[in-house]
Amino acid sequence: MNTSSPSFEPEHAHVDAERELLRLRNMERSIAEHLMGRYGPVLDVNALVETLKFPSRDALERSLERGHLRLAITEMPNRRGKFALAQNVARYLVERSTDKNFQESTEDAFDLGRERPQ
Repeated sequence: MNTSSPSFEPEHAHVDAERELLRLRNMERSIAEHLMGRYGPVLDVNALVETLKFPSRDALERSLERGHLRLAITEMPNRRGKFALAQNVARYLVERSTDKNFQESTEDAFDLGRERPQ
């Protein structure tokens, strides 16, 4: 017989999680709309370099070859180059913003102007 009591999440945790999910979906939608307005529904390599802030095309291509960029990239028949859907780029950016390493690096950036305790 299992004597442990069932664990319940506080209701506010559920509400907070739903609110965060909604915030992330709205952020993704906003980014996708911006990208589609600027580049259309499909971004080419030059648009990806600009959007993802790579220093060059070569840097983006090396990142793709090494598997460092987890973004769905495709080639199109009878077209040169690689392409990504604006929606996928938006989703990638939002997912990166929730990545623990990204959050820690942005916290460090905000701390630049503050003195650290000795």
